[in-house]
Amino acid sequence: LTPQPGLFPLSHGDPGADPGADPAAGPATDPGVVRPNLLGGRRDLSVTDPEVQKVARDVVARYNQASNSLYYFRQVKVLKAQSQLVAGVKYYLTVELGNTSCLKNQVFDNNVDLTTCPLAVGSDQEVSDQAGNRPLKRL
Repeated sequence: LTPQPGLFPLSHGDPGADPGADPAAGPATDPGVVRPNLLGGRRDLSVTDPEVQKVARDVVARYNQASNSLYYFRQVKVLKAQSQLVAGVKYYLTVELGNTSCLKNQVFDNNVDLTTCPLAVGSDQEVSDQAGNRPLKRL
């Protein structure tokens, strides 16, 4: 069976918001620019943001756990990233995955460094995922 993209419950923090930023200025496209969240609204995030990359690694790990493939998948690149402020911060990612030549029965989850696993030729696939909800902290 081929695994289907799904919803994976992960916990991750919000990269933050600049309280002085103009909400009408639109989504952040520069990695150094962060716009405030509007309750319930989605905002675009930089795909190179360290928090987005952390969430993407967790998405790939969950995908590999759910996959019936004999081989591990690894992240090729994050294509799109968004966050939504609800009761916490929810992340939405579109990640391009590639099938590797690392067999799951030869390399175990806690010891696998997917960056060292070569990609199989022509194996890329795209996965969309809702990936995280972190409760807000009250001050």
